[in-house]
Amino acid sequence: LHAMDVVLLCDLRALRIEVALRRCKAAHKAWPPSLAALAPEFIDKVPADPFSGAAFVYRRAREDCSFYSVGPDGKDDGGKEGRKYQLYHGGDIVYHCKEGGK
Repeated sequence: LHAMDVVLLCDLRALRIEVALRRCKAAHKAWPPSLAALAPEFIDKVPADPFSGAAFVYRRAREDCSFYSVGPDGKDDGGKEGRKYQLYHGGDIVYHCKEGGK
């Protein structure tokens, strides 16, 4: 697959995770302690990061949470966002879930 195809696959997997996170938050009034805690109640199986084959990296706070893929370079940059127009060169692909859905 071309790198852009894998970025799109990553976005699709992230969308599934985000829907499960928001369902969990609505049901339990809190973000889950881990992405693994979403299964099987809110998602059948948490999809893996297509770039690493491992789990997406997850971080939560009281009001919001985020998770990220290591991106095309396969390097965990600690959640530092890469430049989207450069296929996330020099960083990770970060997805944010904020209170209120924004």
